[in-house]
Amino acid sequence: MNIRLTILGSSSAVPTATRNTSAQFLQFLHFSLLIDCGESSIHRMIRLGLPYDKIEYIFISHLHTDHILGLPGLLSSYALKNRVKPLTIFSPQGLKELMEPLIGPTESLPYSLNWVTIDPEKSMVILDQELFTVETIPLLHRVPTSGYLFREKRRPPNIKKEAISKYQLSIAQIKAAKKGLPVQDANGQVIDNQDLVIESPAPRSYAYCSDTMYSETVAERVKGVDLLYHEATYLDELRDLAQARGHATSLQAAQIAQQAKVGKLLLGHFSTRYKDAKILEQEAQTVFPNTVAVGDGDCFGI
Repeated sequence: MNIRLTILGSSSAVPTATRNTSAQFLQFLHFSLLIDCGESSIHRMIRLGLPYDKIEYIFISHLHTDHILGLPGLLSSYALKNRVKPLTIFSPQGLKELMEPLIGPTESLPYSLNWVTIDPEKSMVILDQELFTVETIPLLHRVPTSGYLFREKRRPPNIKKEAISKYQLSIAQIKAAKKGLPVQDANGQVIDNQDLVIESPAPRSYAYCSDTMYSETVAERVKGVDLLYHEATYLDELRDLAQARGHATSLQAAQIAQQAKVGKLLLGHFSTRYKDAKILEQEAQTVFPNTVAVGDGDCFGI
């Protein structure tokens, strides 16, 4: 089962000729998810051939326009296409009140739209599916802002095919072995569970942190994730400006990744003053080598 992230927008508050504002499409196992929805997000998804009509959950970090302006068009297009699949949107308080004057009353839509208000000041599980969970990450910005942590649940171990024939295992015994329960052979002896099963791969995880100032608390929340997206609006020479505007530098993002011991760091939300984000990537790599400055349309698997 795949986990694949596609960058739809990587610019900060203003789009450029090559970068849209913040949005990401996350294929997480069997689910299609959208994280933030900057302007023209639906157009970007169409151009990239992404199944935007299959999105079941949308996660909005905060209510600044560069993270939500694409929502009216997306939600209205669903109505025009007579969508019937339910849709749930998680966000800080106030998003429904902003959107309904543009898309009409929620009750009049042909599909079920569920607005879920989160508390950006608390870290909590907001979605618990059979295969994964989503947890909020309190961020430090000028308005209430939350990041999101997507965690795959550990899958049951696989039974060894040779063990089935060797011990003549019944279906009940196979189920018991997968749960770690004792299984006896024909002589009544308990079989070592390691002889019966192969452990499933380690659960995978992705953390989205935009927009935010440097925060060691964030490093604690994202500890050990496979893939971390952290905003890097400025080079570190503009650290004071970053703090004044509630943002982080590329060097600070790398320090978070280093402290959290993540697998890979993605940088985004770049100021339009930088024509080439490679300079931010290079600065971050002095602290955390496995860093990539993302571009619109880039894809990353876990």
